[in-house]
This record gives sequence, C-alpha cells and structure tokens, in this order.
Amino acid sequence: MAEECLLAAESRGHSVARVTATVTAAGVPLGALAHLMPVRGPAVEMDPVAVFDAAVGAVRERAGTTALVLLVDDLPLLDVTSMWLLGQLLDAGLVFLLATVRTGEAVPPAVVELCGRDRVLRVDLTDLSESAVDTLLHLTLGGPVATAAVQELYRASRGNVLFLRELVHGTAASGRLVVQHAVWQLLGPLDSTPRLHELVGIRVGSVGVVSRAVLDLLAAAQPVPLADVRDVGEQVLEGLERAGLIDVSGSRRRTLVSLAHPVYAEVLRASMPMLIRRRLLLSQAARVEATGGRRRGDPVRVAAWRLAATGTADVDLLLTAAQQASSSHDFP
Repeated sequence: MAEECLLAAESRGHSVARVTATVTAAGVPLGALAHLMPVRGPAVEMDPVAVFDAAVGAVRERAGTTALVLLVDDLPLLDVTSMWLLGQLLDAGLVFLLATVRTGEAVPPAVVELCGRDRVLRVDLTDLSESAVDTLLHLTLGGPVATAAVQELYRASRGNVLFLRELVHGTAASGRLVVQHAVWQLLGPLDSTPRLHELVGIRVGSVGVVSRAVLDLLAAAQPVPLADVRDVGEQVLEGLERAGLIDVSGSRRRTLVSLAHPVYAEVLRASMPMLIRRRLLLSQAARVEATGGRRRGDPVRVAAWRLAATGTADVDLLLTAAQQASSSHDFP
C-alpha cells in the first residue's frame, strides 16, 4: 500500500524518498536519514539548529516547490535524533510522511508522539485471506500461481503481507518458485531471507533466558501441552502470550501451547544449534513416552522427534507411526 502511494505521488510530479530503519542504523544518530542529509562538518552533528537547517536545505533542494513524500519503513526502529528531525520537518510542512509500524510490537514514546499529531491518518492493515493472497501473488508475479503454492505460502505467512513478501523473495531466489507451463509452481520447501530472520530476531531478541527456552522448545516440538512448560511460571507464559509470541488453545481435555506464527518456528529452528535442538526433541519424546504415549497422534510425533534428533528410532514405534500417518493421509 505504501509503495502504491509513492508511485501515485511520483506520477503527479512529487519527489519521493525511501528510508529503511534498521537495528544497525538506530545505533547512529541520523543513520537512517544519512542519504537525505548534505555532507557537512562536525558542527551539524552537535547543534540541533544546524541539523535542522541542513535538513531543510537538502529537502527543499530535492523536493522543489512541493513537499517531499517520504516513506519510512519500520518507523519504531528510527533513532531518537531522526525521530525529532522528522517531527520538525512535518511541523514545517516540508515532508509528507508515509510510515509503517508493525502491530504487536512495543512502540517507543517518540513514535506515539509523532503519530499523535492531528494531521496523521492511521490505517490498520489486517492479515489477508487465502483468496486475497492468491490475488496478490497473481498480480505481483504477473501470472497465475498453482493452488498448492498459494496454500503453502498462506500457511507459512498466515496472510501477513510482510512475511509473505520475504517468503516469496527468498523462495524465488533459491529457484524453488518458478514458472512452468505459464503457471508459478513451488518445487520444494519455502526459503526465508536475511531480512525475515532479522524481523523475527527483533521480536524474540528482547525476551529473557527463561522465555527464550520456552520459544526454543516450541520451535522444536510444538504444540506441547501447557503442563510441559508450566514449570517456568505463569508470569513468563502470560508475558509471552501478551507479547503475541505464543498461542494457548484448548484441544478436548488438553490445553496446548504453540508459537503464534509459523514463521517464528522456521526462523528459530534455522538459528538453533544442532545439539540444543537434539536435546529438546529427545527430552520431549521421553516426556511423552513416560506418560504412556496413549493419545492417537503420540506415536507419529515421538517417531518424528526421534528421527529428527538422531536419524533413527525403535522399529515398532516407526511401524505404528507410519500406519497412523498413512491412515490419516499424512503422507509427508
């Protein structure tokens, strides 16, 4: 949506600029806005008045007689100095700001203040439906997309446009999303991008050691019964649920815990050391076996965990799991 607004502004003769805020750039004052600033001496960095004057000159030179249309991706990641400067430019009527803020993340007070201005219009974008994902992929890729590919991309992204974009880019770059007979086909598992790993890393990077241990267990063996993670304390679990990192749901007589989004599991597993994942899988398998593994899906889950951890498992367990998976048409 923001990109479409930029294209519309360009078609009407407006000058546009893009700013991508990142964790790295946030460590340098005006780091994300550096390409908009003129090259000046050290005084500009130290004197707020000089910073503003330099920015005004650069923006006016770039925009001409109209306001500069500025798109800032991930507004909360801007450093405080950049946020202050944007506010000054907005108040002076020198820029028309388009900014993205991800739902469910902590918003710094500077962003709340900036977005609280009377002239700011907030537009909340909900997750897309599967049919909307199909339409978006068709328009973006320039051709029809196979139903299986749409379903897999929707399952992995759950309609989150940002996650969907990164999955499409990563999978296309790896050669697994290709055109065959004029239809886009998925030829293997989805691939992510470094940006997607960074986005998820931002979400989970602020949690404590105990909370991260819960997330790692879920990434390796989700869903798990609430009883298996309750020993970390109710406050830890409530904090993770409030932060939108885990889902707690009922399944008959059991309460199950899983990660709030499939992308979180994929990224956490990719970054998890092999020995840690092996330990988590084997401990969860042993926990289920200790209770008798009486539920119908338990043999399939335990067999899958042991295969992923060690590459082998008890023959009788594998036969039972294979029979159950076949009868439920779970061929993968």
